[in-house]
Amino acid sequence: MKVFATLTLLMLFLFSPCSLYALTLATPPWDYNIANLVKHADLVVLGKVTGMKLIPQEYSTSITLTVESVIKGEKVVGDRLLRFTVSGNAGMKKHRGKRINWHLSGRLEFKLGERLLLVMGGSHGKYRIFRPGGKIIVTDNKVYIPYTYKTNRYSDYHNEMREENLSRAVELPIDLVIKVAKASIKDYDAIKEIEADVSKAVSLTEKEARPSLSVGLLKRLEETADQILEEGAAGDESAGTRQRETIGGKSLEPPITIESDNSVEIPDPNLRTEIERELGRTSIAPITVADMESLTALDADRADISDLTGLEAAINLTWLTLSRNNLSDISALLGLTNLTKLDLSGNSVSDLSVLSRLTNLTRLMLSRNDLSDISVLSELTNLTHLSLFDTGISDISVLSGLTNLTHLWLHNNSISDISAVLGLTNLTRLWLGDNSLSDISAVSGLTNLTELVLRKNSISDISSLSGLTNLTELELGKNNISDISALSGLTNLTRLTLYYNSLSDISVISGLTNLTWLELQGNSISDVSALSRLTKLTLIGLWDNNISDLSPLVSNAGLGRNDTVDVDENPLSAESTNTHIPTLLGKGVDVRVDKPVDIYDRDLRAKIKTTLGTAVGATIKRADMAMLTTLHTSSAEISTLTGLEYATNLTHLYLADNRISDISALSELTNLLVLHLNNNNIADISPLVTNTGLGSGDSVDVRGNPLSAESINTHIPTLQSRGVTVHFE
Repeated sequence: MKVFATLTLLMLFLFSPCSLYALTLATPPWDYNIANLVKHADLVVLGKVTGMKLIPQEYSTSITLTVESVIKGEKVVGDRLLRFTVSGNAGMKKHRGKRINWHLSGRLEFKLGERLLLVMGGSHGKYRIFRPGGKIIVTDNKVYIPYTYKTNRYSDYHNEMREENLSRAVELPIDLVIKVAKASIKDYDAIKEIEADVSKAVSLTEKEARPSLSVGLLKRLEETADQILEEGAAGDESAGTRQRETIGGKSLEPPITIESDNSVEIPDPNLRTEIERELGRTSIAPITVADMESLTALDADRADISDLTGLEAAINLTWLTLSRNNLSDISALLGLTNLTKLDLSGNSVSDLSVLSRLTNLTRLMLSRNDLSDISVLSELTNLTHLSLFDTGISDISVLSGLTNLTHLWLHNNSISDISAVLGLTNLTRLWLGDNSLSDISAVSGLTNLTELVLRKNSISDISSLSGLTNLTELELGKNNISDISALSGLTNLTRLTLYYNSLSDISVISGLTNLTWLELQGNSISDVSALSRLTKLTLIGLWDNNISDLSPLVSNAGLGRNDTVDVDENPLSAESTNTHIPTLLGKGVDVRVDKPVDIYDRDLRAKIKTTLGTAVGATIKRADMAMLTTLHTSSAEISTLTGLEYATNLTHLYLADNRISDISALSELTNLLVLHLNNNNIADISPLVTNTGLGSGDSVDVRGNPLSAESINTHIPTLQSRGVTVHFE
């Protein structure tokens, strides 16, 4: 009975994203036995309609364009096959080539064996896209009919109206739908009589997005059902007997049993939401073990999840993304042995022991967690991709047996010994930047490498790179390199970064003719003649060197439109300034010299312009910033100091009574003698410690700030030990 009741009301909601304008229950001309269906059927899962896209219609019958979506399903009931078909079509009628309105019509058919038991149809106009989704769920006292629809909402992220999928469910009392079903069996016309009331009561608005049945309609439905049931009542028979007699003497005993899977408890609402989205379900219907076992992939990135309880039931997952959440306990993953890809990056995970059984993993992302023990990874020998950057690790010896690795990310850690990579000869990408490396000889045999990142280490000897001839990208910026002769044979390189090293001779680069991207800024280079032959270059970074002559760049026949050359902060000759740069500009090259400084804080920018006497609309360039020696910006509502790092000649800086919290820009101002930072929001004063110019006789005022314990107990004593007078109490 529950099933038929569900089907009876299904079409009241199936095609009505706003309200049901027309519902037609076709009067069956055939002999049918609904009681037989009700007695045997335990089907509660109708399946999913993958989508019905509505096309506008106009008030014309001459031209019609129709698209159709059909879903079919079947279930063995006793010795017969119960089959159903849900179909919907959307029509567009045109009048003089214009579109005015929407139209949707739908039809649901049920067959038992070859006998057609039920046909229901409905139509609706106006809305754009609507589809029933998920499962019809029948519990002890409720029926839930899930659906999804689309609407337009304003997106703060995209700064525009965006189409959004919404999932909801119609909720109905089970006793009500059973009564309606009984009434329909006895008297087909009885349901038609209340059709208008149903149409009015079942409504959906974009604001509420939730249909409901009015109290008046509930009462009328019950009265109608009771009246029909009582018509066949006899003598002292019980209500159950009267019920059976009312349905043509056909007994409905034993009571209908609705088979359902056990529900899975998922206490974290955000995890539940992500699972429901993947299942195409609503937040009302229970999630069963079968539902969880149907999952093969789940993307829950940045979902604010803190508890994975319940996910252990998703035993067929192969891809799982849980990056950027609030996870510390991942024990729920222990039994998910079918996983091949797991992303846990950006969490608070420290215990990886549960990963020991996940031996089918080929991709594992653990970056941005606080890891101290990664020994369990030695058991995951099928790994091809492993990400461990920014995890605080220092010992990678356990990785030595992961010989299937092709991609390994280890940057932003405290690694000093990389001998573990010696045997990882299948590696094609290896990231080791931002570590504590000085010896890189272990990479010499990794001849399959195409990308190698070694930036921000303490490397001076790169001779072990000479045999890595498959390299196309090599990053060596911010090291202690002065000799790059080992690079002469790396002719497949397309990208090479050597910024902020100790280079003066770059002649070896002349043979790397496939280079398209070259960064050499922050060195001691004066001769750039080696660049004249590199005709594939699209970007050349040369700022902060000792270059005076740019004629080799003019001789480079490949430099032209959309290419970029940055030669700022070089002692350029008059010929280079007056002739070479205009020549390059004439070829369409973007030549960057004396670049504007980005000063994001409007109030700071205004104070600097006032001090410099710069026009209101003019840009501030690095040369302008270098002219500043004293800057008064107290009580100016300043919150960020970005851009101030270029004022390298400042000796007196007054920033009191503002809203500043980050003073990292001050670490570069090594000529400071007097610095006032009192009455701001500063907790961390470590940039003052890294400012190598602050010393004996200098004065810093940080009173009236919420200084951290480290600033008080460590940073201030450090500054004082260097002779700096620090006012902080």
